[in-house]
Amino acid sequence: MTKDEYRAELKRLSAYVSIAELLRDMGINASNYYAFIAGEDRRLGAKTCDRIINALNKRPISADA
Repeated sequence: MTKDEYRAELKRLSAYVSIAELLRDMGINASNYYAFIAGEDRRLGAKTCDRIINALNKRPISADA
């Protein structure tokens, strides 16, 4: 995936998620995440993006799930 593809996927998956809380739980610096989303390619690597995407894909859809 390219960095722009990672950005698009992260934005899509995190639309209704408290991403700051998820990042904190994962030990990922939130300012690096937000800088990456804003276009700074060097702030997050592919492995970190994959970790976030995997965590977002595994989250429950609702509190009842």
